[in-house]
Amino acid sequence: MKSDYDIFISYRRKETADKAEHLLTLLEHRGYWRRVSFDKENLDGRFDLEILRRLDACTDFLLILGPETLSACKDDQAEWYTKLANCKPEEFPSIEEEMIKQGLHLDFVRFELARALAKKKQIIPIVPSDTLAYNFNELQLPKDIALVKKYQTVRYQDSKDFLFKSIVPDILKRLKSRQGLSTWAKVFVSIVLICAAGLCFLWGVENKRQDLLARNMTPINDALNTLSRDSIKVEWNKDCSLLQLELLENLINNMILVEKGDSIKTDFYMGKFELSEREWNVIMLNKDRGSAELPVTNVSWTDCGDLTHKLQVLTGLSFRLPSEAQWEYAAKKNGENHWRYSGSDIAENVANFAANSNGKVTVLGSKKPNALEIYDMSGNVAEWCLDGVNEYKKAVRGGSFKSSAVEIEITSTDLATIDTKIESLGLRLVLIPFDK
Repeated sequence: MKSDYDIFISYRRKETADKAEHLLTLLEHRGYWRRVSFDKENLDGRFDLEILRRLDACTDFLLILGPETLSACKDDQAEWYTKLANCKPEEFPSIEEEMIKQGLHLDFVRFELARALAKKKQIIPIVPSDTLAYNFNELQLPKDIALVKKYQTVRYQDSKDFLFKSIVPDILKRLKSRQGLSTWAKVFVSIVLICAAGLCFLWGVENKRQDLLARNMTPINDALNTLSRDSIKVEWNKDCSLLQLELLENLINNMILVEKGDSIKTDFYMGKFELSEREWNVIMLNKDRGSAELPVTNVSWTDCGDLTHKLQVLTGLSFRLPSEAQWEYAAKKNGENHWRYSGSDIAENVANFAANSNGKVTVLGSKKPNALEIYDMSGNVAEWCLDGVNEYKKAVRGGSFKSSAVEIEITSTDLATIDTKIESLGLRLVLIPFDK
């Protein structure tokens, strides 16, 4: 089967997405330009079938593992993944649908690895160096993927100081795919690129921006990372920069569906995470600055209103701060549990608060989420709500890294004047599908 992609990168988004993106860039710089399949690209039609097509056609299969990537792979599902590994492409949808009927979630990393093994691809496992807590060779794996331990690994140190590019020469030695350009062609292309770098860069940015503007449907509810096919119609403002378009697509995709119930009469979407510093700056200032991992703080209720208005202008969507009722409803996981905190009765499991914070805000999503996969609704930073006691005093929910265990309970409420700006107060967005 002919394919535009010779190399397939498989990874778990929540664990090794940064390493996968870094490796993609490094491979492209080494001459494998546009020949590496990476699932953040625009996949036309059913993305699962497109992944299957690319996987079957590739020569090299690069598997980037984190310490927990394969920890959820159980023996009792091996029969399903063996079927998926060996089926014909036209048989795949029916097997996948049968799994869904059985209440099984398709683990794409496991499926990709099982099929790569069955198709005898050149597999290069890229795994963390052995520690007391992790040893690749001692992993207990189900039979559909157990053979991966027979392949020679490339090791990396799982720390922020490790230079990932140092392992690229090791990977390149083992690739069967040939580089896309001969030496003389590289020289020629380099000269052309140097001469026209500025023009080509600007043209490429504008071309990509126009492509994104023309795409009026974007995934929502984390549809890129699950079996969900959810999408939402967006009316992009023609003045959106490429930086804003890419960030807003990701922000929209990370809105989690909260279904209506007895106390909430309309479905709505809520941000999986508190809004980050970088998201605030890109939306409000069109500047790529601030941390993408820390929540924005020192923003007033009035500032938040300016932000939601700007979001509506950029997307045509009804972004808002949550009402108190929406906030509490989502924090309680659709009202199905009566936990003290959002996701647990044990504060330390789900919250960064006074007892464990050392007086500091922490990385978004560093604690366990609630059952809707919404993080940090208890602790980290408190969150503005749309309503309050009057037009000058608005509700603040969730507590912060400075709060006591009582103050981060789901039912705990505080008030702040609309001009309040403090280091422990930020926001979380909601999106109303149809403004009523």
